Amino acid sequence: MTLRDIAAAAGVSITTVSLVLNNHPTRVSPEKRELIKRKAQELHYIPNQTARSLVTHKSMLLALLVPDIENLFFASLAKEIEDACSTDNYSLIIANSNDSKTTERQLLQQFEARNIDGLFLIPSGESTKDSTDLKDEVAQMSCPVVLTDRLVREHWCDAVGSDNYKGGQLAARLFIKAGHTHIACISGRHDNGNAEARKAGFVDELGKNDIFISPNSTAMALIVSMEVIRQPTASSIPEPQPCSAATTSWHWDSRNEPKNVACLFPKIFL
Repeated sequence: MTLRDIAAAAGVSITTVSLVLNNHPTRVSPEKRELIKRKAQELHYIPNQTARSLVTHKSMLLALLVPDIENLFFASLAKEIEDACSTDNYSLIIANSNDSKTTERQLLQQFEARNIDGLFLIPSGESTKDSTDLKDEVAQMSCPVVLTDRLVREHWCDAVGSDNYKGGQLAARLFIKAGHTHIACISGRHDNGNAEARKAGFVDELGKNDIFISPNSTAMALIVSMEVIRQPTASSIPEPQPCSAATTSWHWDSRNEPKNVACLFPKIFL
């Protein structure tokens, strides 16, 4: 169906139909406006966004580039951003860089070719450590770019991040308030600044309450110590990936009686 079909069905001009369906000012009675919208619905009219973008110079497309879509944190973030975009009639393209600087550069070029209206960019680990090349690539983008979650030190781009240290503190306070004393912290790679900040806040807050765990323990070392010594009653997991291995260790350890374990995962709210 086209605007011409709707105009014929409603007995008005194509221009009038276009103005009404795009919510532009026009001298059309409320009754006629309602008729046009009803005919568009009855005829199952779907606007051609490509044609519309030629006039409005807006594609109504936003993009989100994540390092690892299988990471539960980024998957949750993608869902919340997509929900927020849809409220303003934007569509969201989600792409995965596999935490590769090379793939990241290729995807930025593809986004530019798609004429997106804006980009949420979570840099790769390489770009986070040295953002010189990324800065140049972002400067060539013709749309606004917002660094998300993983931020760079130089502050050359708009950015939205989290107070990860404070988040770790709040997680520890929840466990302490619930009465837990045997607490583990399963973290990700030591070169992940966000995870390290959350872990630091978590460990420091426990220390203030005379509960101590080794801040340098790896995820695997923590799991082994749980099996050999005792199971924790609570665990904070700043990076979700180790969860399945940790849960398996807790449940399958025949040397300990089964017990409930409280787990705290990162969650995104926009």
